[in-house]
Amino acid sequence: MRRMKPIWAAAMIAGMMFSGASAQDPGVKKPEAAKASEKKSEKKKDAPKLDPTKVDVDPASGEAFPIATLLPGVTFKSTRVENGTKDAAPSPIESEVGVRWRHRGMTGGAEIFIVRHDNAHDALAAVSLIRRESMRFSESPTLPEWLTVVVEPDGKVKLAFFQIGQESVVIAPNGPQPEADVIPLAQAIHSKLEAWHAGLPNQNTEFEELPVAFRKLPADGLKRRAMVFAVGPLGLKGENGTERFPEIPATPGAQFAWADYAEPSPFGRLIVCDYPTPQEATAALDEVQKYVAGLPEPERGARRVYRQGNFIIEAFGVRDEKAAAAAVKKIEYDYVVRWLGDKPERNTGDNRLTAQQAGQVVVGTFRLVFYAVVLMACVGLVVGMFYFRWRKRHAGEGFVEADAMLRLNLNDEFSLPPASPAKRLSSGE
Repeated sequence: MRRMKPIWAAAMIAGMMFSGASAQDPGVKKPEAAKASEKKSEKKKDAPKLDPTKVDVDPASGEAFPIATLLPGVTFKSTRVENGTKDAAPSPIESEVGVRWRHRGMTGGAEIFIVRHDNAHDALAAVSLIRRESMRFSESPTLPEWLTVVVEPDGKVKLAFFQIGQESVVIAPNGPQPEADVIPLAQAIHSKLEAWHAGLPNQNTEFEELPVAFRKLPADGLKRRAMVFAVGPLGLKGENGTERFPEIPATPGAQFAWADYAEPSPFGRLIVCDYPTPQEATAALDEVQKYVAGLPEPERGARRVYRQGNFIIEAFGVRDEKAAAAAVKKIEYDYVVRWLGDKPERNTGDNRLTAQQAGQVVVGTFRLVFYAVVLMACVGLVVGMFYFRWRKRHAGEGFVEADAMLRLNLNDEFSLPPASPAKRLSSGE
């Protein structure tokens, strides 16, 4: 098998992402005749030279990207990726991973590609495009956790890449080099970008955390250097554009994360597909199940398909079905509430009531009730007095014909007998 050149990185990510950029960079030595012809063509075209520190500006904070001062003695060629332009039109891969700017430079022994994306998740997806199954990754204990290094069988570095914030960085040595020569360069770029990000005001924290699907990959037996993240159909493809997961539909807004696993993991590979809606997850589950059901028996028996919320999870190379089901069951779907419009500002004040404040509320309530009762009694007294006087004034002196109920009867039989002195009460009889 013919050995690939060290600059194969340009064919994988730089060649794909820098398809609109110039093939020759300022750091590359050119013949004098070529330089003279280029100067003449530049004078003819009268093209204005844009300062990268003023052109590539962080949209959230308005701070200029420090590409001119990133590495002493290294000049980067910067290209803005935008639709509607011939030289800087985005390629399909650039559109999928949200590329906004390309920066390309050359040091004495390596070519450097720095790509600026719309957000950190797109940058992670771009870095994942480089990872292929046939790669040999360095497992050196001195290697920083954020850095991935592809090595030759003899341990020499073929490629180094990492992601930080919205930037994906690829370092392609001109020839196989020891790690001791490549790691310091990667650390210098990483520290400069880290310091720049730390000083940015108004940072967008929405994409600071790793993508949900990426964080949900089980940790037992996980090969961290082989973790891959994708945001579209191109990211799901394998080497040379082959279909890596032909059964999985890549709908807009879906995110995918997969990794290889070693024993004691119950499976060899696991992919977590995060779909934005339950309807899309249901349709994807049907497609995956139909595809797996049509596979020949040995391969079909080694695969299992699960669903957790909007996650569609497929396990490959299943060694223990019960253990695989138990591991997948631990993958919990986190329900997320997304605002349809602008997200309202968060109230950062302390809304908790202290005991003293609660007592003041109770006392104030009783005081209000007492004042209300007194006020109602006073109002009732005043209104009652006015009503009584009004009623008395309108009543006047009334006429009562009480004598109509009396009847004088002077007959003897109805008269009282004469008084007897013997039957006086004072006599005691």
